Amino acid sequence: MAFSTPSVAQVDPSGQWRTLHTEHFRVHFRPSYRDKAVEAAAEAERAYGLLAAELHRPRGIIDVTLSDDVDLPNGFTTTYPSNRFTILLVPPATDPGLQTYDSWERLVIVHELTHVFHLDRSRGIWKSLQSVFGRAPGLFPNQYQPSWVTEGLATYYESRFTTGGRADGSFHRQVVAADVAAGRARGAWDAMLFTRWPDGLAPYAYGSRFYEYLSERAGDSVPARFIEATSGQLIPFRVGRPLRRTGVNLETSWETAVKAASPPGATTASRLIVGELRADPLARVSPDGATVAYLHHDGRDAPRVRLVDPQSRAVRRSHRVTGQVSFDWLGDTLIVGQLEFAGRWRVRSDLW
Repeated sequence: MAFSTPSVAQVDPSGQWRTLHTEHFRVHFRPSYRDKAVEAAAEAERAYGLLAAELHRPRGIIDVTLSDDVDLPNGFTTTYPSNRFTILLVPPATDPGLQTYDSWERLVIVHELTHVFHLDRSRGIWKSLQSVFGRAPGLFPNQYQPSWVTEGLATYYESRFTTGGRADGSFHRQVVAADVAAGRARGAWDAMLFTRWPDGLAPYAYGSRFYEYLSERAGDSVPARFIEATSGQLIPFRVGRPLRRTGVNLETSWETAVKAASPPGATTASRLIVGELRADPLARVSPDGATVAYLHHDGRDAPRVRLVDPQSRAVRRSHRVTGQVSFDWLGDTLIVGQLEFAGRWRVRSDLW
Protein backbone atom coordinates (compact mmCIF):
# COMPACT_ATOMS: atom_id res chain seq x y z
CA MET A 1 0.00 0.00 0.00
CA ALA A 2 1.28 3.52 -0.71
CA PHE A 3 1.08 6.22 1.96
CA SER A 4 2.29 9.81 1.93
CA THR A 5 5.27 9.99 4.29
CA PRO A 6 8.03 12.49 5.10
CA SER A 7 10.98 12.43 2.75
CA VAL A 8 13.29 10.39 4.98
CA ALA A 9 14.93 7.00 4.66
CA GLN A 10 12.59 4.10 5.40
CA VAL A 11 15.40 1.56 5.79
CA ASP A 12 18.79 1.83 7.46
CA PRO A 13 20.86 3.90 4.98
CA SER A 14 24.21 3.28 6.68
CA GLY A 15 26.87 0.89 5.45
CA GLN A 16 27.47 -0.37 1.95
CA TRP A 17 24.76 -0.80 -0.65
CA ARG A 18 24.84 -2.24 -4.15
CA THR A 19 22.48 -1.87 -7.11
CA LEU A 20 21.56 -4.53 -9.64
CA HIS A 21 20.21 -3.15 -12.94
CA THR A 22 17.67 -4.95 -15.14
CA GLU A 23 15.53 -3.79 -18.03
CA HIS A 24 12.76 -2.36 -15.82
CA PHE A 25 14.25 -2.28 -12.31
CA ARG A 26 17.03 -1.08 -10.07
CA VAL A 27 17.38 -3.52 -7.17
CA HIS A 28 19.14 -2.03 -4.13
CA PHE A 29 20.64 -4.40 -1.57
CA ARG A 30 23.41 -4.90 0.95
CA PRO A 31 26.37 -7.00 -0.31
CA SER A 32 25.45 -9.91 1.99
CA TYR A 33 22.11 -10.24 0.19
CA ARG A 34 23.44 -10.50 -3.35
CA ASP A 35 21.85 -13.94 -3.89
CA LYS A 36 18.51 -12.59 -2.73
CA ALA A 37 18.91 -9.59 -5.03
CA VAL A 38 19.51 -11.83 -8.05
CA GLU A 39 16.39 -13.83 -7.13
CA ALA A 40 14.33 -10.66 -6.57
CA ALA A 41 15.46 -9.19 -9.92
CA ALA A 42 14.36 -12.32 -11.76
CA GLU A 43 11.03 -12.40 -9.93
CA ALA A 44 10.46 -8.68 -10.60
CA GLU A 45 10.99 -9.08 -14.35
CA ARG A 46 8.75 -12.15 -14.35
CA ALA A 47 5.99 -10.24 -12.55
CA TYR A 48 6.43 -7.23 -14.82
CA GLY A 49 5.90 -9.34 -17.94
CA LEU A 50 2.76 -10.97 -16.54
CA LEU A 51 1.19 -7.70 -15.35
CA ALA A 52 2.17 -5.82 -18.52
CA ALA A 53 0.22 -8.37 -20.56
CA GLU A 54 -2.99 -7.06 -18.95
CA LEU A 55 -2.33 -3.61 -17.46
CA HIS A 56 -0.85 -0.39 -18.84
CA ARG A 57 2.89 -0.28 -18.16
CA PRO A 58 4.09 2.16 -15.48
CA ARG A 59 6.43 4.98 -16.37
CA GLY A 60 10.18 4.82 -15.89
CA ILE A 61 12.54 2.48 -14.10
CA ILE A 62 11.20 1.03 -10.83
CA ASP A 63 13.40 1.03 -7.71
CA VAL A 64 13.24 -2.04 -5.47
CA THR A 65 14.90 -2.03 -2.05
CA LEU A 66 15.56 -5.24 -0.11
CA SER A 67 15.54 -4.80 3.66
CA ASP A 68 16.14 -7.08 6.63
CA ASP A 69 15.72 -4.36 9.25
CA VAL A 70 12.36 -5.56 10.60
CA ASP A 71 11.24 -9.06 11.63
CA LEU A 72 7.98 -8.62 9.80
CA PRO A 73 6.80 -9.92 6.40
CA ASN A 74 5.66 -6.87 4.47
CA GLY A 75 6.26 -4.46 1.65
CA PHE A 76 5.35 -0.86 0.88
CA THR A 77 5.02 1.14 -2.31
CA THR A 78 5.03 4.76 -3.41
CA THR A 79 4.68 6.38 -6.83
CA TYR A 80 6.39 9.66 -5.98
CA PRO A 81 8.89 11.07 -6.55
CA SER A 82 9.27 7.91 -8.66
CA ASN A 83 7.87 4.40 -8.75
CA ARG A 84 9.50 2.38 -5.99
CA PHE A 85 8.79 -0.31 -3.44
CA THR A 86 10.57 -1.94 -0.50
CA ILE A 87 10.44 -5.61 0.45
CA LEU A 88 11.01 -6.84 3.99
CA LEU A 89 12.77 -10.16 3.44
CA VAL A 90 11.55 -12.02 6.54
CA PRO A 91 9.10 -14.70 5.33
CA PRO A 92 5.70 -15.05 7.04
CA ALA A 93 5.68 -17.46 9.96
CA THR A 94 2.70 -16.60 12.18
CA ASP A 95 0.34 -14.71 9.86
CA PRO A 96 -2.46 -17.18 8.99
CA GLY A 97 -3.40 -15.22 5.86
CA LEU A 98 0.10 -15.54 4.39
CA GLN A 99 0.66 -19.28 4.70
CA THR A 100 -0.23 -20.07 1.07
CA TYR A 101 2.74 -19.18 -1.12
CA ASP A 102 5.37 -20.84 -3.28
CA SER A 103 8.00 -18.16 -2.66
CA TRP A 104 7.73 -15.17 -0.33
CA GLU A 105 9.76 -12.99 -2.69
CA ARG A 106 7.53 -13.97 -5.63
CA LEU A 107 4.31 -13.24 -3.76
CA VAL A 108 5.30 -9.90 -2.24
CA ILE A 109 6.89 -8.65 -5.48
CA VAL A 110 3.74 -9.39 -7.51
CA HIS A 111 1.64 -7.68 -4.82
CA GLU A 112 3.75 -4.52 -4.58
CA LEU A 113 4.34 -4.30 -8.32
CA THR A 114 0.57 -4.46 -8.86
CA HIS A 115 0.34 -1.31 -6.71
CA VAL A 116 2.86 0.37 -9.03
CA PHE A 117 0.93 -0.60 -12.17
CA HIS A 118 -2.37 0.46 -10.59
CA LEU A 119 -1.40 3.69 -8.83
CA ASP A 120 0.93 5.05 -11.51
CA ARG A 121 -1.77 4.96 -14.19
CA SER A 122 -3.08 8.46 -14.91
CA ARG A 123 -5.16 9.68 -17.84
CA GLY A 124 -7.13 12.76 -18.85
CA ILE A 125 -6.94 15.78 -16.56
CA TRP A 126 -4.61 13.92 -14.17
CA LYS A 127 -2.05 13.27 -16.89
CA SER A 128 -2.24 16.92 -17.92
CA LEU A 129 -1.71 18.12 -14.34
CA GLN A 130 1.29 15.83 -13.94
CA SER A 131 2.80 17.19 -17.16
CA VAL A 132 2.77 20.64 -15.52
CA PHE A 133 3.43 19.92 -11.84
CA GLY A 134 5.29 16.60 -12.09
CA ARG A 135 4.74 13.52 -9.98
CA ALA A 136 3.32 15.43 -7.04
CA PRO A 137 1.30 13.79 -4.25
CA GLY A 138 -2.41 14.20 -4.88
CA LEU A 139 -2.16 13.96 -8.66
CA PHE A 140 -2.52 10.17 -8.88
CA PRO A 141 -6.25 9.43 -9.26
CA ASN A 142 -6.19 5.78 -8.22
CA GLN A 143 -4.73 6.67 -4.83
CA TYR A 144 -8.13 8.12 -3.91
CA GLN A 145 -9.83 4.74 -4.26
CA PRO A 146 -11.04 2.89 -1.12
CA SER A 147 -8.45 0.63 0.50
CA TRP A 148 -10.34 -2.53 -0.51
CA VAL A 149 -9.93 -1.51 -4.17
CA THR A 150 -6.16 -1.03 -3.90
CA GLU A 151 -5.40 -4.02 -1.70
CA GLY A 152 -8.04 -6.22 -3.29
CA LEU A 153 -6.50 -5.76 -6.74
CA ALA A 154 -2.99 -6.51 -5.49
CA THR A 155 -4.18 -9.57 -3.58
CA TYR A 156 -6.14 -10.78 -6.61
CA TYR A 157 -3.11 -10.53 -8.89
CA GLU A 158 -0.73 -12.02 -6.30
CA SER A 159 -2.97 -15.09 -6.31
CA ARG A 160 -3.42 -15.18 -10.07
CA PHE A 161 0.26 -14.88 -10.98
CA THR A 162 1.71 -17.19 -8.31
CA THR A 163 0.80 -20.71 -7.21
CA GLY A 164 -0.28 -19.37 -3.81
CA GLY A 165 -1.70 -16.07 -2.64
CA ARG A 166 -4.31 -15.02 -0.14
CA ALA A 167 -7.25 -15.24 -2.52
CA ASP A 168 -6.49 -18.96 -2.93
CA GLY A 169 -6.06 -19.55 0.79
CA SER A 170 -8.89 -20.29 3.20
CA PHE A 171 -8.24 -17.53 5.75
CA HIS A 172 -9.82 -14.64 3.83
CA ARG A 173 -12.88 -16.74 3.10
CA GLN A 174 -13.16 -17.53 6.81
CA VAL A 175 -12.84 -13.86 7.77
CA VAL A 176 -15.69 -12.86 5.45
CA ALA A 177 -17.75 -15.94 6.37
CA ALA A 178 -17.40 -15.11 10.08
CA ASP A 179 -18.84 -11.63 9.47
CA VAL A 180 -21.71 -13.14 7.46
CA ALA A 181 -22.47 -15.74 10.13
CA ALA A 182 -22.53 -13.03 12.79
CA GLY A 183 -24.85 -10.85 10.70
CA ARG A 184 -22.23 -8.11 10.40
CA ALA A 185 -20.99 -8.44 6.83
CA ARG A 186 -19.34 -5.28 5.54
CA GLY A 187 -20.49 -3.33 2.54
CA ALA A 188 -18.38 -1.71 -0.15
CA TRP A 189 -18.23 1.52 1.89
CA ASP A 190 -16.97 0.14 5.20
CA ALA A 191 -14.51 -2.63 4.21
CA MET A 192 -11.74 -0.22 5.17
CA LEU A 193 -8.65 0.00 7.33
CA PHE A 194 -8.75 1.17 10.95
CA THR A 195 -12.23 -0.06 11.84
CA ARG A 196 -13.59 -2.97 13.87
CA TRP A 197 -12.22 -6.48 13.45
CA PRO A 198 -10.85 -7.67 11.12
CA ASP A 199 -9.39 -4.14 11.04
CA GLY A 200 -6.37 -4.10 8.71
CA LEU A 201 -7.35 -7.46 7.20
CA ALA A 202 -10.74 -6.22 5.96
CA PRO A 203 -9.60 -4.52 2.70
CA TYR A 204 -7.54 -7.58 1.73
CA ALA A 205 -10.20 -10.17 2.63
CA TYR A 206 -13.23 -8.40 1.17
CA GLY A 207 -11.38 -6.90 -1.79
CA SER A 208 -9.79 -10.17 -2.86
CA ARG A 209 -13.09 -12.04 -2.56
CA PHE A 210 -14.82 -9.36 -4.66
CA TYR A 211 -12.30 -9.38 -7.51
CA GLU A 212 -12.04 -13.16 -7.43
CA TYR A 213 -15.82 -13.35 -7.80
CA LEU A 214 -15.84 -10.80 -10.67
CA SER A 215 -13.11 -12.62 -12.57
CA GLU A 216 -14.98 -15.92 -12.27
CA ARG A 217 -18.37 -14.48 -13.29
CA ALA A 218 -17.57 -11.60 -15.64
CA GLY A 219 -14.10 -12.49 -16.93
CA ASP A 220 -10.53 -11.67 -15.92
CA SER A 221 -10.50 -8.53 -18.08
CA VAL A 222 -12.75 -6.69 -15.59
CA PRO A 223 -9.95 -5.57 -13.19
CA ALA A 224 -7.88 -4.15 -16.06
CA ARG A 225 -10.84 -2.30 -17.59
CA PHE A 226 -11.80 -0.99 -14.16
CA ILE A 227 -8.31 0.46 -13.61
CA GLU A 228 -8.43 2.21 -16.97
CA ALA A 229 -11.82 3.72 -16.13
CA THR A 230 -10.77 5.01 -12.69
CA SER A 231 -7.46 6.43 -13.89
CA GLY A 232 -9.18 9.04 -16.05
CA GLN A 233 -12.33 9.97 -14.13
CA LEU A 234 -12.64 13.55 -12.87
CA ILE A 235 -13.98 12.52 -9.45
CA PRO A 236 -11.30 9.98 -8.53
CA PHE A 237 -12.88 8.22 -5.55
CA ARG A 238 -15.91 6.91 -7.45
CA VAL A 239 -16.12 3.12 -7.69
CA GLY A 240 -19.65 2.26 -8.82
CA ARG A 241 -19.61 4.27 -12.05
CA PRO A 242 -16.33 2.87 -13.49
CA LEU A 243 -17.50 -0.65 -12.58
CA ARG A 244 -20.74 -0.06 -14.47
CA ARG A 245 -18.65 0.74 -17.54
CA THR A 246 -17.33 -2.83 -17.33
CA GLY A 247 -20.86 -4.21 -17.04
CA VAL A 248 -20.75 -4.78 -13.26
CA ASN A 249 -23.19 -3.45 -10.67
CA LEU A 250 -21.23 -2.74 -7.48
CA GLU A 251 -23.99 -3.29 -4.92
CA THR A 252 -25.44 -6.53 -6.27
CA SER A 253 -22.05 -8.04 -7.18
CA TRP A 254 -20.61 -7.16 -3.77
CA GLU A 255 -23.51 -8.74 -1.94
CA THR A 256 -23.29 -11.91 -4.02
CA ALA A 257 -19.50 -12.14 -3.66
CA VAL A 258 -19.72 -11.80 0.12
CA LYS A 259 -22.43 -14.45 0.38
CA ALA A 260 -20.41 -16.78 -1.86
CA ALA A 261 -17.57 -16.75 0.68
CA SER A 262 -19.86 -18.28 3.31
CA PRO A 263 -21.17 -21.86 2.95
CA PRO A 264 -24.98 -22.12 2.70
CA GLY A 265 -26.63 -22.37 6.09
CA ALA A 266 -23.48 -21.43 7.99
CA THR A 267 -24.27 -20.68 11.61
CA THR A 268 -22.33 -19.97 14.75
CA ALA A 269 -23.06 -21.53 18.12
CA SER A 270 -20.87 -19.89 20.71
CA ARG A 271 -20.81 -17.87 23.89
CA LEU A 272 -19.32 -14.39 23.73
CA ILE A 273 -16.42 -13.73 26.11
CA VAL A 274 -15.44 -10.30 24.78
CA GLY A 275 -16.53 -8.28 21.75
CA GLU A 276 -15.83 -5.08 19.78
CA LEU A 277 -12.13 -5.88 19.30
CA ARG A 278 -10.03 -4.34 16.53
CA ALA A 279 -7.67 -7.28 15.91
CA ASP A 280 -7.69 -11.06 15.82
CA PRO A 281 -7.77 -12.15 19.50
CA LEU A 282 -5.57 -15.19 18.73
CA ALA A 283 -7.28 -17.12 21.54
CA ARG A 284 -5.36 -20.04 23.08
CA VAL A 285 -6.84 -22.38 25.70
CA SER A 286 -4.54 -23.67 28.44
CA PRO A 287 -3.92 -27.45 28.53
CA ASP A 288 -6.16 -27.85 31.59
CA GLY A 289 -8.95 -25.84 29.93
CA ALA A 290 -9.21 -23.48 32.88
CA THR A 291 -7.77 -20.34 31.24
CA VAL A 292 -8.13 -18.61 27.88
CA ALA A 293 -5.34 -16.30 26.71
CA TYR A 294 -6.28 -13.72 24.08
CA LEU A 295 -5.08 -10.44 22.57
CA HIS A 296 -7.26 -7.57 23.81
CA HIS A 297 -7.01 -4.66 21.36
CA ASP A 298 -10.09 -2.43 21.33
CA GLY A 299 -8.51 0.64 19.71
CA ARG A 300 -8.83 2.71 22.88
CA ASP A 301 -5.96 1.41 24.98
CA ALA A 302 -2.65 -0.28 24.29
CA PRO A 303 -2.99 -3.93 23.23
CA ARG A 304 -2.66 -6.45 26.05
CA VAL A 305 -2.54 -10.20 26.42
CA ARG A 306 -5.26 -11.15 28.87
CA LEU A 307 -5.76 -14.42 30.73
CA VAL A 308 -9.42 -14.96 31.58
CA ASP A 309 -11.65 -17.54 33.19
CA PRO A 310 -13.88 -18.78 30.32
CA GLN A 311 -16.80 -19.36 32.69
CA SER A 312 -16.88 -16.18 34.77
CA ARG A 313 -14.98 -14.04 32.18
CA ALA A 314 -12.90 -12.66 35.05
CA VAL A 315 -9.49 -11.30 34.01
CA ARG A 316 -6.78 -13.20 35.93
CA ARG A 317 -3.70 -11.59 34.41
CA SER A 318 -3.04 -8.81 31.90
CA HIS A 319 0.22 -7.76 30.24
CA ARG A 320 0.87 -4.98 27.76
CA VAL A 321 2.35 -6.06 24.40
CA THR A 322 3.72 -4.33 21.30
CA GLY A 323 3.19 -5.52 17.71
CA GLN A 324 3.15 -8.72 15.62
CA VAL A 325 2.08 -10.62 18.73
CA SER A 326 1.81 -14.40 18.85
CA PHE A 327 1.60 -16.73 21.85
CA ASP A 328 0.88 -20.26 22.97
CA TRP A 329 0.91 -22.41 26.08
CA LEU A 330 3.93 -24.47 27.16
CA GLY A 331 2.45 -26.41 30.04
CA ASP A 332 1.11 -23.83 32.47
CA THR A 333 3.35 -21.09 31.01
CA LEU A 334 2.33 -18.70 28.24
CA ILE A 335 5.14 -17.97 25.76
CA VAL A 336 4.69 -14.63 23.97
CA GLY A 337 6.44 -13.41 20.82
CA GLN A 338 6.43 -9.70 19.99
CA LEU A 339 8.43 -7.03 18.22
CA GLU A 340 11.01 -4.94 20.08
CA PHE A 341 13.23 -2.07 18.90
CA ALA A 342 16.85 -3.20 18.67
CA GLY A 343 18.09 0.21 17.53
CA ARG A 344 17.00 3.22 15.54
CA TRP A 345 16.35 1.20 12.38
CA ARG A 346 16.02 -2.41 13.49
CA VAL A 347 13.01 -4.14 14.97
CA ARG A 348 13.46 -7.72 16.10
CA SER A 349 11.11 -10.39 17.45
CA ASP A 350 11.79 -11.77 20.94
CA LEU A 351 10.18 -14.42 23.12
CA TRP A 352 8.84 -13.62 26.58
